[in-house]
Amino acid sequence: MKLTRVIPAVAAVALLGACSPMPGTAAVLDGKTYSHADVDRMADACNKVLGADSLNGQFVMTSLVGGFLFEKVAEAAGAEIPDEQIDAMLVQSVDGAQALLDEEDCAPVMRAYAKSANLAQLDQAAVQSVAQDADVELNPRYGRWDPNAASLLAQSGSLSVPAAEQAQQ
Repeated sequence: MKLTRVIPAVAAVALLGACSPMPGTAAVLDGKTYSHADVDRMADACNKVLGADSLNGQFVMTSLVGGFLFEKVAEAAGAEIPDEQIDAMLVQSVDGAQALLDEEDCAPVMRAYAKSANLAQLDQAAVQSVAQDADVELNPRYGRWDPNAASLLAQSGSLSVPAAEQAQQ
């Protein structure tokens, strides 16, 4: 193979990798970085317990961002909700939750999911205020963070996410 064919191919791959504003990073939440590998590992761990591929990276990221926001609202209100309390709530309300919590890489997703599910029960003015100040960077593959929108986290419009995966979300 001639070098003249290799150089353009390598350059094209390098340019495509540089297209993402956050290559390799799924999100940064208040300085804590989650890589694509972290998100995939968490989804795989949950799916292993569930025995199906029902949870994807979008679900994991939506849960993590929602859980993060819940924690920020609680912190602003001077409240702290220990993991044990979240775990007890999950076990009482979700069939098979204990098995999901016992899986080390799945437990943070389940706790974040429980917290994010309770965001709607909080004072929405407080949620919006905290969201405005939240330090959230989200890779477009997982959606768009918009603290001014009612849903805060919009679905991805990324062309790199297959349409079939979008339809499942």
